[in-house]
Order: sequence, then C-alpha cells, then structure tokens
Amino acid sequence: MVMKKRFFLCLNIAAAAVALLASCGKDEADVVSIGATINDYNNSEKVYVDNNRYTWWNNGDGVYINGVDYSLTVAGDIATIDNVAANQDGYYAVYPASLCGTASSGYPSVTLPQRQVYRTDGTNQILDAPMADYSGNADPALNFTNLCSLLKVTLPDNRLVAAIVVSNTGANLWGTCTLSGQDNPVLSAPSNGGKTVWLDCGTEGVSSANNRPFYVVLPSTNLTNLQVKVIVYKTVSGVKYTEIYNKESTAAPHLLANMVYTFDVPQNATYTEPWFTVANNRHARFAPGNLQYQASTNTWRFAPNEWDALVSGGGNTNPSASQSAWIDLFGYGTSGESYVIDRFLLPDINVPNDPWTHDGGVAFIDGGAHYYNHNIAGTNYDWGWRNPISNGGNAPQLWRTPTRDEWYYLLADLSTGAHLTSYRSMAGGLPYARKATLAIESGSSVTGLIIYPDNVSKAVGDNGGAFSSGTSTLSLTWGEWRYLDLMGCVFLPYGGIRNGTTISETSTGQYWSGSVSGEINNSDQASHIIFPSSDPLHPNGILDPRQGSYLYWGLSVREIQYM
Repeated sequence: MVMKKRFFLCLNIAAAAVALLASCGKDEADVVSIGATINDYNNSEKVYVDNNRYTWWNNGDGVYINGVDYSLTVAGDIATIDNVAANQDGYYAVYPASLCGTASSGYPSVTLPQRQVYRTDGTNQILDAPMADYSGNADPALNFTNLCSLLKVTLPDNRLVAAIVVSNTGANLWGTCTLSGQDNPVLSAPSNGGKTVWLDCGTEGVSSANNRPFYVVLPSTNLTNLQVKVIVYKTVSGVKYTEIYNKESTAAPHLLANMVYTFDVPQNATYTEPWFTVANNRHARFAPGNLQYQASTNTWRFAPNEWDALVSGGGNTNPSASQSAWIDLFGYGTSGESYVIDRFLLPDINVPNDPWTHDGGVAFIDGGAHYYNHNIAGTNYDWGWRNPISNGGNAPQLWRTPTRDEWYYLLADLSTGAHLTSYRSMAGGLPYARKATLAIESGSSVTGLIIYPDNVSKAVGDNGGAFSSGTSTLSLTWGEWRYLDLMGCVFLPYGGIRNGTTISETSTGQYWSGSVSGEINNSDQASHIIFPSSDPLHPNGILDPRQGSYLYWGLSVREIQYM
C-alpha cells in the first residue's frame, strides 16, 4: 500500500503559508534527515489534487538536493528525505528530481518539458510541476514553494480529451530555466525551447465528464496572443479520429507563480476534424494504417499502427490461400472480385483475382492485364470498397483507394505545371508533405512520408510542432510524432514492393492509386506514388503519381473516406 502524507489546502487561489509539522534531525555526522512540507496551493502540482483540495507526498518521490537525487519516504503523517549528505552551506532542494540539473550559477537548473503527460492516481491528475526550497544547516527542514502557474481547462460536456495545446507568440513556455534566491526561490523564464506546450492525455483519451479539470503547467512569464487548442477523439467507421476546438485571444495574462488560471470551453463550441483536400471542394480522411489481409480467415484490416509496414515480414514472401500471416503488398485490383476474359467466339473465362496471387507471367493474374484499361477506385476491384474492413466499420463500400488525380491534387504544387516537382505549401511556407523517421515507443524507428492536413492551423508561435520546411528527412521523437498525429497528420511508412515472392526497394514507400497509368499510358501499368525518388526532377523525393507501376507488382494500399 502506498503511504501518503497530506495537509489541507485553503480555497484561496493565492498562496497561503500553511505549515505542516514534520520531524527532522541529524542522524550522523555526515548525513541528515530532512522533513518535507509544501506551501499551500489551490491546485498543487505535488503529487496530485483530489476533490477535497488535499495534496500528497508519495513514497519514492524524487527530490534533487545539492546536485544529488534522493527519494522521499512517508511514514504516517511524516515525510522525510533520509541520508542526505551534510552540508555546512545548507540544502537547496527541487522537486521533481527528474527535471533538474546543475546550472553554471551554482543553483539548480530546471527543464520544463514541451510534452506533459496526463497521469492519475485512478481519480485525480498527477502533476510534475517544479517546487523548491532552501534550508540552512541548523535543524534543516524544507517547505517547498511552487515555481510555476497552472492553466485549468474544463469542458462543459462529456468528451474524450486527447490533448490540450497552449501556445503564444511571445515567451518560451518550455525549455531550460535557472533558479535563484534562497528565502524566495524564483524560476527564470526558459532560455531555450519553444512557445508551445501540450498535455498528452494518451491514445485512449480521458473523459471530461463531471466537469473534470485538466491542468497544464506554465512558467511565470508574459504571454502574447494566447492560443488554446482542445483536442478530443471521435469515432467514425470504427476508427478513432481527432477533432479540434481552437481559441485565440490577444488578451493574454501575465502568469504569476503559484497561481491558477482558468480556461473554460464554451457551450456549443465548434470542433473541427482535420481533413485532406483531394479535389476541388472534396475533403477526405485517411485510414489509420495500411491495408492488411489474412487469407486463412479471409479477413481485411487496417494495420494496428499507422507506421506498421510488414515489408519482408508477415506473409509477404509466401502469400497463399491458406496463409495465416498477414500480407500488406497487393497486386493492382486484387480485391477478390473475379474478372472475365472475353474470348470472342469462345466461352468467356472467369478468372479469380485473389489478394494473395503473385504470378508475374503472361496472364498477369496479379491484378490482371485483362483489366488494364479500367480505373478501380470505388468499384468492386477496389480493396476497401468491395470488402468489409474488420477494424474500419466492418462493412463494404466505406473506404476507397485515392485516384491518380486525388493523390496529385493532395500533394502537388499545382503552380509548377505538369510534373510534381515540389509539395504544395501550407501557411507559413511549410510543405504539406515531408519525409521523416519516427522513433516509436518500442524503441525502433520507421521512415516514411508525413502529410499535414490542410485545415489545421499551426499553433501560434510554433513551427508546426517538429514539422518544418526543407527537403531532408526529419528525425522525430515519439513525442514530436505524437503531437503531429494529434493535429491530424498522416504517416505513410516505407513498405517496398513485391514481385512474385521477392521483396525489394525496401527503402521506398510505393502506394497504389485507383487509376490506370496516366502520362505514360502503358496498358499494363497503373498509377502509384513512390517516395523517396532519386529522380532529380523531384527534389522533395516523391515521384509523380501519374507515373505507372506494373499491375502484378505488390504495392502498399492506404484507403481514404470522403467526408
């Protein structure tokens, strides 16, 4: 059982010096035990705030004292930090230790994170905002003071909150800060970092029912052009997507330490789902992952994660009617819908067009040369249109493959003419698409193409998260990708191609369109996109989707749904 120490907090927002008795005293000549208390704070960052305005210490809380990490111990109503190295100059302590380092001034430095992770004890939010105190050498005791402020966000209805993003165009809200002062510790404004912080409520989200508050830690600083985005989840066709409520205000407060500021989402607030424009006045959402198929059960699904690509794994190198491993590289139009060969005066032949077929011979069974003059988007030869997707609504005719022209409209800078020589730009001059390598939670990394939705504004004072201009490959941490994912960005991983049972070009992503080849107009090819490309005419690393690929090649498929 976790033992906790609590004291009552008054309801006044301003801090009140409510002391808590704690035993303390020297153990030996070289170490001491120090009692730990907390100054009153309406919504304390230590360790959490419950409905009765109590605050708690927990066993094992990390405290940074004179450059060393220590663990706090709770026994009954007493909280102590044991075996602290004795120091004639006294004890400068900061909580939590995980944010601390030693600055050149001799005082501790504190790094405020850009991504704050929502945690609870089961009921109440646990917060990791910094506190500090200095104690002299004689009978040392620590009474921690809050160094930051909190933004308290509430919603008027029950929604599944995915994240809360707070931005401004003036001060940095995250980065490295330094402490100064002993009697009244003060935390400087971040000297580096950036102007956007966000609270990540996880992939499952957190319910806002019963007026649940969400707290975002902010430094004491002047804000300019405050912007708050509240991101919530919704479910469409069995898939979880985000919607965003965005509020900008030129009237921004000067944040004071130890204060709580409120932001209430209004009744009937408008939330907007991120979308991708694929034609004039036509918007679409992307499937949450590449299409996959299990032959042994005749089951279609979207990949469990957006970055999943089987490449040489799964059943890609040995597709068959009995294969129980998933495959995700498909010949053109191999939805399972048979096609007919018209033999003129002889009887027609009904040819199977199964997802696992991989012949590269004269018959071109894999997609069928006999079907070469047809566009498949929105027909029964379209994988997602003909088949129910088990984790995508489990019904036919919910999803479709983007056409050649839709891929082109989505990605092309139309001012450059016939060829896709650069991605079209978003506000601020950033491209809509950019190659990137993601460091995912498992510790591995995945490379592919990120596409930014065209109806989501960047957070003010923020460079699109980690999304920036340029042609080199971005290198994103998990937190940076998570931010872009919440903003509605789509990631298309490298998957290579399959020719028969051979997998190659694994450092490329190649995705079918639902259209036969356009500009080349070869009768045995269909349009696709490929990235990166070594073609010097395409410096951003994507080949014109009007180019073609042989119908029997196995390529990746990412479906869309019109909105």
